[in-house]
Amino acid sequence: MIRYCRFILISIVCLLSGTFLYAQSSDTVFVFDTPVIIEEEPNFDSDKTFMDTKAFLYFTGNRNGREIPKKPRFLILGSHWSGISFGYTGLISGLGNFSLPGNAGYLRQMANSPNFNLNLIGLELVSTRPFALVTGIGMEFSNIRFRDEITLVRNAGGNTVADDSYKRPGVKVKKSKLSLNYFNIPLLAEFRINKYHDSSRAFYLYGGVLGGWGYNTHTKIKYSENGKMHKEKNNDLNIPNFRWGYTVGIGFSHFGIYATYYPKSLFKADRGPDVKQFNMGVSFNIANIR
Repeated sequence: MIRYCRFILISIVCLLSGTFLYAQSSDTVFVFDTPVIIEEEPNFDSDKTFMDTKAFLYFTGNRNGREIPKKPRFLILGSHWSGISFGYTGLISGLGNFSLPGNAGYLRQMANSPNFNLNLIGLELVSTRPFALVTGIGMEFSNIRFRDEITLVRNAGGNTVADDSYKRPGVKVKKSKLSLNYFNIPLLAEFRINKYHDSSRAFYLYGGVLGGWGYNTHTKIKYSENGKMHKEKNNDLNIPNFRWGYTVGIGFSHFGIYATYYPKSLFKADRGPDVKQFNMGVSFNIANIR
């Protein structure tokens, strides 16, 4: 019996030694069909080997010859919503009517009314090769620059109205704007066509809803009077702290265009003009694709 056990032990040692020697001479070792990194890097030219940098694994053969292993379910920066975008922001009556309501003509704005978005995190909740359900966290900064020499205030009745008292002799308005700053959380469906599972070669389309919480929303006016410069700021404007809207984006690789529309009035009901905000512009994405 002892002689028999000794034979089995020697056989196992020889088998393990042979496997180890084989691993030292091979570029990649597969254990239960799973590729494992070895110390010696493969020769990418002669061995036709490529590396999946997101999974940190080596694969032999070509990209289409072996399936890429499943990535983690939650992937930070996992959508084309992640990144930065900037463009134009505007106030309108609604989709299909891009003019202002008749009683809100004083909100006419200049062309250089910028919108900037810093989307810090794009988190894939569900993902397949062509589809992903995405959420995340972003920050939106919009500045609506008024064309007329006015700012916004609350009157005695508690309603947001125009203050045109700056239209007087000796006063010159340098700049007047409405700043809208929000933290946004999206819920998006993203579709992409991506032959090589590489964000630099992906065509994408996403759409969904945004929920936003406003902070530091205010007006600011800068003017000179009798040679002396003045600045005034007001953040009591009847603008709700929470809002929601629709957003879409389309593009290729790390570049695209986006549009966002908020269907509810910018001001509380019956407390200000019934105007809606929309944004549109270009985006630069930093997405990882499974």
